[in-house]
Amino acid sequence: MRNGRVRWGPALSSQVIGTASANLHDPIYFDIVDPLTGIDTFGVLEDIEASLSGPGTFSWNSNIFSVNATSFTFMIDMSSPFIQAGQRGTVNFGIVNGIVTTSAATGVFAGLFPAVGTSGNFSMPLSNDLTFDYDLGSLGGANASVAFGFDNGGEAAVTPEPSTLILWGAGIILLVLRSRLPAPMRESHVSSAQYTS
Repeated sequence: MRNGRVRWGPALSSQVIGTASANLHDPIYFDIVDPLTGIDTFGVLEDIEASLSGPGTFSWNSNIFSVNATSFTFMIDMSSPFIQAGQRGTVNFGIVNGIVTTSAATGVFAGLFPAVGTSGNFSMPLSNDLTFDYDLGSLGGANASVAFGFDNGGEAAVTPEPSTLILWGAGIILLVLRSRLPAPMRESHVSSAQYTS
């Protein structure tokens, strides 16, 4: 349908221990193809992203938005011109070193997030029932094929501790040196290294 209502109720959460990171991405997009001209029109109605780096937690569930993080970014983009004007809004929020460093919100989200300079450990009410009406107008001609994508994705990455990187590098150097030594020296070097470690 080229016009209608979207009701989106997220339940997002992530937890990081150590030097790992977790990223969440949940867009709602449309794809309209005009069968007569072959023109393909693609766009995003709504997009949500969250990224948690280093130790901390994030949760947006049951109308509560909670963060306890050292490094965190959060974004909502519901600024599409195809969304009814009074239902649009954006969020650009960030925490660095446990302190809010970015807090900008417009439209339906204006004034809801903590101010710059406040603690990165907080809970606040924030409805996770996002409802908006859309109208894609005459995109794609009279017999257009209209499709919607409701993707959600997440990923986690682990960053090794600096001491682990040093040991790994030392292992590579030892391996290279070992491969260049004559055979008798290789055996004594290995047994000595094993003994001293």
